[in-house]
Amino acid sequence: MTETAARTQADVGRYVSDAWRERYFTACDAVYALGAPALAEQDVETSFGTTHVYRYGPADPAARSRTPVVLVHGAGSCSAIWYANTPALSADRPVYAIDTPGDPGRSVQREPIHQPERAAEWLDE
Repeated sequence: MTETAARTQADVGRYVSDAWRERYFTACDAVYALGAPALAEQDVETSFGTTHVYRYGPADPAARSRTPVVLVHGAGSCSAIWYANTPALSADRPVYAIDTPGDPGRSVQREPIHQPERAAEWLDE
């Protein structure tokens, strides 16, 4: 095994199968449905992989220009964890919930990100 392949297997998160990934997404979608409906979903390309972002927002057009809230979940989770918070937070301003690459969720990690400086670099991108 090459050094690159070994690093990729050890440091880059991935699902063990398409079937398990789809089963996880189905469960997450049920949780998302308990919160505010997302206005949009977007995949943002970074040097670490594709980052999946959910956008929630206020119904009042004037409130859409307010400073947004950015939600970043803890390790081993995904942005579905914020379902109970999205209705209240998005009532007054835009909210962005980010699936961190390497953790469960719809982001796709291609480069290691677990060191704090690399995680900061990813978020800055």
